[in-house]
Order: sequence, then C-alpha cells, then structure tokens
Amino acid sequence: MGCGPPVAPPASRPAPAPGPSPRAAAPTNPSHAEETSASVEEVRLRADVTALAVVRPPLSPGHEKVRTHAAQTLRAAGFDVVEQDYGSGTNLIATLAGAQPEAIVVSAHYDHVSGCSGADDNASGVASVLELGRAVAGRRFERSLVLALWDEEEQGLIGSMTWAREAKEGGRDIVFAVSLDSVGYADDRPGTQRMPGGVNLLVPEVARSMEARQMRADFIAVVGDRGTEAFVEAFVRAGEAHELPVEHAVLNPLKKLAFGDAQRSDHASFWFHGYPAVFVTDTANFRYSGYHCSIGQDAPERLNYPFLTAVTRSLVDAVVALAKPR
Repeated sequence: MGCGPPVAPPASRPAPAPGPSPRAAAPTNPSHAEETSASVEEVRLRADVTALAVVRPPLSPGHEKVRTHAAQTLRAAGFDVVEQDYGSGTNLIATLAGAQPEAIVVSAHYDHVSGCSGADDNASGVASVLELGRAVAGRRFERSLVLALWDEEEQGLIGSMTWAREAKEGGRDIVFAVSLDSVGYADDRPGTQRMPGGVNLLVPEVARSMEARQMRADFIAVVGDRGTEAFVEAFVRAGEAHELPVEHAVLNPLKKLAFGDAQRSDHASFWFHGYPAVFVTDTANFRYSGYHCSIGQDAPERLNYPFLTAVTRSLVDAVVALAKPR
C-alpha cells in the first residue's frame, strides 16, 4: 500500500457520464457463487503468501520470482496471461473472456518497498487474486474477468495508472474495478484498531460502528464510489455468510476527494480515469505494526489466515455473482 499524497483528477477533465447501474444490470446467483467460493482453501492461501513474501522491489530477483509464480498460477487456471512492459515496470494482466466485452477488473499490486518481505502488503492481496483465479477455473461468464497484478504501486500507482489510462483511451468497458491491498491481518482484541483521519466527519456511520465494536481490528474495510453499490452490497452479504465483519462505505465525489486515506492504492487510478472502483483493505498501518516493516518484519507468520480465507471467499462470492455465470 502506498503512502503518497491522494490522487486528484485534473480540473480540466469533465465528469464522466453516468452509465447503467451494476445493481440493475447484474442480478446475483447465490448458488453459483457459494459453490465457487467453497473451493477457496486456507492452505493454498498460506502457501501463496509464503511464496510471495520475499523482498521484491522492482527489477529485483524476488520481483521476477513473484511475477513468474503468479503468471504460472493464472495460466494453469485457464486465463490468457500477458505481461505489460511499460518501460519502468511490468504489469501482469490475466483475462478470462466473457460472452460480452464489458469487464470486471480485480487486482492487487505485487511490488513492495526495499528491505521488507511484504506479507500483508501485498502478498495477501496477490494470494487472494490468485485464489479467485483458481476458484473460477473452467467456468464461463457473461462478463469478462480481468485479474491484474500491478507493478510500482509503491512508487505512486504507476503500473495501474498506466493500464487504466490505456483502457480509458481505448474505450474499454469496465463495469467496476476492485483493488485488494493488505487484506490478511486481523486482531480481535479491543483497542487494536486506529481510526483514519476524517472518518468521523466523512463516514460517521463507520466511525460509530468501529466504536461500538470497541475498536477491534477484526473487520475488512470496503470503500467504493458511485457505480460500485452492487459489489459493495454483494460483498457485505457474503461477509455475513462467512462470519466476516465488513465496514463499508460508498463515497460521493466530494467525499472521495476529501478522504485521502481512501485513495492510497490502485483503485484510485480507476477513479482518476472515471471508472467506478472499490478499495478492499484491512487498513494496514491503522492496525498493523509490521506495515512497511516499521516494527518488525511484515512476515507470513504474522497474518491471520482464517481471516484472509473469509475475505477471499467473500470476494469470490461477490465477483462470481456479478460476472453473471453462464
């Protein structure tokens, strides 16, 4: 997860015209979704995090190792996998073509800062994306699924910004994009969660809920904007089924700009280019001392794998339902 300044759209860019609501366009099919998410395995998630949590700044041997592992996994799941070399870095883009050109993008960044193994940030997000790929192997959908692993998030969202810009310039029809960034750490003791600045003013219902749970760091946060309501609601329902507490918000344009900590990952690249997008996170440094190895290593043994499994199953439920199984 990056820690740079918020990404703001250029003043000269007109607001995008509203498109059809995913809520109306994508009725859910719980039987398909629940059957698919049942294939998510904690042991595989733990193995992936362990394999991915190596020191991996861009252009390092660990960086290439992680990208190779991910590419092999997604090819084995039946995805068409390409590497997007954009000069300073390389994105990994895996596509499962649907009957229609409109696409759902689910992503995580695979780079990390120097000298830190980055288990939560963001081997956990990459592992969740890979497990989603395995879960949908052999299935067919109306909507295309794009599973993307971004490079250079830690340098300012460079990889995702490059791809989102090209998608916009090419007229790519993206229903919504999801960014998973730091999704594997949880602690159910009271007082283990801190509140990001602005939550009380911008999303007071979330602040009240956090306080009611005695500031326990036991939830996953899901923050979207207009056009992502269907995904957020589907994820919340799935979280209830998997006994996963979910704090969620759908931000209007002004709140999206004002809430700087809600812009700290690759979904902001899609917001910048006018696409609906969602941030899924355990809130990183607001609960975890290992963020960027600030206090101790961000190591695989520090993560909560039942929590990561519940997050991934909820993700699979929501994505499968909204991708419209055939």
